[in-house]
Amino acid sequence: MKNILIGLLFLFFYEYGYTQQNAIQNQLKALFEEKDDIKLRSALKNYTDSKEESGLIVAVNYYTYKNLQQTADSLKQIAVARFPQGDFAYSKAVEKFDSLNSYQEKIKFHHQIIKDFPGRDFSSFNGMLIQEAIENRDCALATETFAKIENSAYIHYLIPVLCEKLMLQKETNDECLNAFLQSLLDSYRNILKGSMISEKAPDITLSDMDGNTVSLASLKGKTVILDFWATWCKPCIESFPGMQATLNNYKNDPNIRFFFINTAERGTEDPKPKVIKIMDDNKYTFRVLMDKKDDMSKRYAALEAFKVAALPTKFIIDKDGLVRFKLSGTNGGTQFIQEEIKMMIDAIRL
Repeated sequence: MKNILIGLLFLFFYEYGYTQQNAIQNQLKALFEEKDDIKLRSALKNYTDSKEESGLIVAVNYYTYKNLQQTADSLKQIAVARFPQGDFAYSKAVEKFDSLNSYQEKIKFHHQIIKDFPGRDFSSFNGMLIQEAIENRDCALATETFAKIENSAYIHYLIPVLCEKLMLQKETNDECLNAFLQSLLDSYRNILKGSMISEKAPDITLSDMDGNTVSLASLKGKTVILDFWATWCKPCIESFPGMQATLNNYKNDPNIRFFFINTAERGTEDPKPKVIKIMDDNKYTFRVLMDKKDDMSKRYAALEAFKVAALPTKFIIDKDGLVRFKLSGTNGGTQFIQEEIKMMIDAIRL
């Protein structure tokens, strides 16, 4: 069924229980699969008339997917009126917070939202306030607010964002902010150590842009970083400045090798011209390997071998040929990507 269902659910799902997330996704799936128009309309009416806000969440996401945005927006307004402390009302309040221009107004409105929506997990919302505090060099509020959420699962996603903001402000020589940055880096280093794995890397052999073959088995004794990407993948491209900077940091180390595996391209045309253009336009010095696509199955060899489910995905492989880290998506920006890769490389060299 449609993978887009997960992306459509507009709410902050790390604040939602898994059971409720799963129920909403299953209800949406049933609506999309319903072929009987009468049953479909009846089901949608039941959701819009529901005494539970979850029913409106299903309806809103259904109409959003169908590009009936006016209907979806009208249902959101109904939800806000019907459930003044519900998820739609909370989302609307957070959007208003984000739109305020004055830092002091944001602090005041933050307190008001906490008061108006009792019992919620405010981890992500507090994360927004921390970012505002960093931008305004309010270290006291940043550290105080972070202390409230440092045990939240959301921290794994928030720390890279905060570190990137702090790294871009290091020239301020603010001792408090610099100490905050160091504590965040230490925390993230511990998170990474806890996520280490030890799995034998598949033995793949691919060709680079010049037709030269590269065998992963031949690289034993070296630390290898594989970055799976595609020309259509915006997060992949956005991570490249950080990856180029990281590559530059290790360019004189003969025991570390970087390979960028182009895979899962769309369409039938040869992707090489697009790859070359991206590399040339940005002066990237990546060693790009072209994944092999089977003509019959349409599957990509390296993508399948490494069981890559999303792009970008990076693998850090140690000198013994073991995958020690698998990183899907991107964390932070150019500054933090360099720090994150360094942390992983340092961890497997210990």
